[in-house]
Amino acid sequence: MDLKPVIDAWLSRPVFATGRELYFRYGSSESYKRLFARRDDQGAFQVLITAIQELRENLPFESVESKRPEGKPALKPSEFEDAPEAVQAFITQRKAYWAEVVSLKKLLRTSESQSERGEAAFRILQLRTLINRIWQQTDYYDRTGQLLEVEKEEPLDAELSKLDDLTLKTTFQNNQKYLSKYAKRDRSQTVEAEYQRRLAQQPQIEQILKERKESKTLEF
Repeated sequence: MDLKPVIDAWLSRPVFATGRELYFRYGSSESYKRLFARRDDQGAFQVLITAIQELRENLPFESVESKRPEGKPALKPSEFEDAPEAVQAFITQRKAYWAEVVSLKKLLRTSESQSERGEAAFRILQLRTLINRIWQQTDYYDRTGQLLEVEKEEPLDAELSKLDDLTLKTTFQNNQKYLSKYAKRDRSQTVEAEYQRRLAQQPQIEQILKERKESKTLEF
């Protein structure tokens, strides 16, 4: 079975229950499966999205070729080999983004600086947004032979900017408690996405409050 269209369909409109069944059937991480069996909250949902994105990224091309009817030519060794330069550039950029994500995830596990980890986590969120946009472009080209015009999305901190000062401060404090709880123990993959999300929020909240303080003379 070619999982690519199945996974793409789910990523375009993710639903926890169907995604969980998809990962139970085709995923390989037992820790992920235990998490999805126990929890269905927002943190687990974010981990599920990440897990299925990784599952898609690691799909073997040869699995499709091995099932081709005898007598038909083998598939080309790489995606969109004859595609225009713009599409090739998207694919090259996507691989570069994933390489950066892998590097930053290692930094998250090893750095003792919360500020450095926060910047790394925020960059990972940015990269995953960019990777999803590229998937949309290449999949649309694969179906239509044309490039998709994608509307510009709001910055990742746009939602935080909509919150009032009290809510921001409360969120910051709650995040600090969460981060402190996990700072002195090994963080498994099951909590990594939620950890990264909260860590990435911290410098953004600080920056928003700082700018508001400067303009409204509010005290943090």
